[in-house]
Amino acid sequence: MPDTISCLLEPYSNAPIECDGFTRIAHSVLAGAGIPHSCMQGKLVSTSRDEELPIHFWIQLDDGRLIDYRARMWLGDGAGVPHGVFKTDEYPDWHYLGTEITLPVFSPTMIQLLLWEPSV
Repeated sequence: MPDTISCLLEPYSNAPIECDGFTRIAHSVLAGAGIPHSCMQGKLVSTSRDEELPIHFWIQLDDGRLIDYRARMWLGDGAGVPHGVFKTDEYPDWHYLGTEITLPVFSPTMIQLLLWEPSV
Protein backbone atom coordinates (compact mmCIF):
# COMPACT_ATOMS: atom_id res chain seq x y z
CA MET A 1 0.00 0.00 0.00
CA PRO A 2 1.47 3.38 -1.00
CA ASP A 3 2.28 5.78 1.81
CA THR A 4 1.24 9.43 1.99
CA ILE A 5 4.40 10.70 0.34
CA SER A 6 4.08 8.33 -2.61
CA CYS A 7 0.47 9.42 -3.06
CA LEU A 8 1.45 13.11 -3.00
CA LEU A 9 4.13 12.59 -5.65
CA GLU A 10 2.32 10.11 -7.90
CA PRO A 11 0.74 12.82 -10.10
CA TYR A 12 4.26 13.93 -11.10
CA SER A 13 5.91 10.51 -11.42
CA ASN A 14 5.64 10.39 -15.22
CA ALA A 15 6.00 14.11 -15.89
CA PRO A 16 8.31 15.05 -18.79
CA ILE A 17 11.01 16.47 -16.52
CA GLU A 18 14.46 15.36 -15.43
CA CYS A 19 15.81 14.87 -11.91
CA ASP A 20 16.33 18.56 -11.16
CA GLY A 21 12.78 19.49 -12.17
CA PHE A 22 11.26 16.55 -10.33
CA THR A 23 13.23 17.40 -7.19
CA ARG A 24 12.02 21.01 -7.36
CA ILE A 25 8.40 19.91 -7.72
CA ALA A 26 8.66 17.23 -5.02
CA HIS A 27 10.33 19.73 -2.68
CA SER A 28 7.47 22.19 -3.22
CA VAL A 29 4.80 19.52 -2.68
CA LEU A 30 6.49 18.16 0.45
CA ALA A 31 7.04 21.66 1.89
CA GLY A 32 3.37 22.48 1.26
CA ALA A 33 2.38 19.31 3.14
CA GLY A 34 4.73 20.10 6.04
CA ILE A 35 6.89 17.01 5.46
CA PRO A 36 10.50 17.53 6.63
CA HIS A 37 13.12 16.75 3.99
CA SER A 38 16.36 17.88 2.37
CA CYS A 39 17.08 18.46 -1.31
CA MET A 40 20.27 16.82 -2.46
CA GLN A 41 22.65 17.19 -5.39
CA GLY A 42 25.51 14.86 -6.21
CA LYS A 43 25.93 11.54 -7.95
CA LEU A 44 24.50 8.05 -7.91
CA VAL A 45 27.04 5.25 -8.16
CA SER A 46 26.63 1.50 -8.62
CA THR A 47 29.17 -0.75 -6.96
CA SER A 48 28.28 -3.82 -9.01
CA ARG A 49 27.31 -2.50 -12.44
CA ASP A 50 30.12 -0.01 -13.08
CA GLU A 51 27.48 2.64 -13.76
CA GLU A 52 27.14 6.18 -12.49
CA LEU A 53 24.98 9.26 -12.81
CA PRO A 54 27.64 11.96 -12.37
CA ILE A 55 25.09 14.76 -11.85
CA HIS A 56 21.90 13.85 -10.03
CA PHE A 57 19.24 15.38 -7.75
CA TRP A 58 17.07 13.60 -5.16
CA ILE A 59 15.35 14.13 -1.81
CA GLN A 60 16.36 12.81 1.59
CA LEU A 61 13.51 12.42 4.06
CA ASP A 62 14.14 12.99 7.75
CA ASP A 63 13.21 9.35 8.44
CA GLY A 64 16.17 8.18 6.30
CA ARG A 65 14.24 7.26 3.15
CA LEU A 66 15.11 8.70 -0.24
CA ILE A 67 12.91 9.95 -3.05
CA ASP A 68 14.18 9.37 -6.57
CA TYR A 69 11.83 9.01 -9.51
CA ARG A 70 14.40 9.79 -12.21
CA ALA A 71 17.38 7.41 -11.91
CA ARG A 72 15.65 4.97 -14.24
CA MET A 73 15.34 7.70 -16.86
CA TRP A 74 19.09 7.37 -17.46
CA LEU A 75 19.92 3.92 -16.11
CA GLY A 76 17.00 1.91 -17.50
CA ASP A 77 13.86 0.44 -16.00
CA GLY A 78 15.56 -2.55 -14.42
CA ALA A 79 14.31 -3.67 -11.05
CA GLY A 80 17.76 -3.12 -9.58
CA VAL A 81 17.75 0.64 -10.26
CA PRO A 82 16.40 2.84 -7.42
CA HIS A 83 12.93 4.26 -7.93
CA GLY A 84 10.23 5.95 -5.87
CA VAL A 85 10.25 6.42 -2.10
CA PHE A 86 12.56 3.87 -0.54
CA LYS A 87 15.08 2.92 2.12
CA THR A 88 18.65 2.77 0.87
CA ASP A 89 19.00 -0.88 1.95
CA GLU A 90 16.39 -1.77 -0.70
CA TYR A 91 19.05 -0.97 -3.33
CA PRO A 92 22.34 -2.05 -1.70
CA ASP A 93 24.35 -1.80 -4.95
CA TRP A 94 23.64 1.93 -5.31
CA HIS A 95 25.16 4.79 -3.34
CA TYR A 96 23.92 8.37 -3.24
CA LEU A 97 26.84 10.73 -2.72
CA GLY A 98 26.02 14.40 -2.44
CA THR A 99 25.38 17.53 -0.46
CA GLU A 100 22.27 19.35 0.64
CA ILE A 101 21.16 22.26 -1.52
CA THR A 102 18.62 25.02 -1.00
CA LEU A 103 15.79 25.26 -3.51
CA PRO A 104 12.86 27.68 -3.61
CA VAL A 105 9.36 26.43 -2.96
CA PHE A 106 7.33 26.80 -6.14
CA SER A 107 3.74 27.95 -6.27
CA PRO A 108 1.15 25.66 -7.89
CA THR A 109 1.24 27.97 -10.93
CA MET A 110 4.99 27.54 -11.30
CA ILE A 111 4.64 23.77 -10.99
CA GLN A 112 2.08 23.80 -13.80
CA LEU A 113 4.48 25.84 -15.95
CA LEU A 114 7.21 23.25 -15.40
CA LEU A 115 4.81 20.50 -16.44
CA TRP A 116 3.42 22.32 -19.47
CA GLU A 117 3.87 20.55 -22.76
CA PRO A 118 3.30 22.58 -25.91
CA SER A 119 0.89 21.11 -28.41
CA VAL A 120 2.39 20.32 -31.79
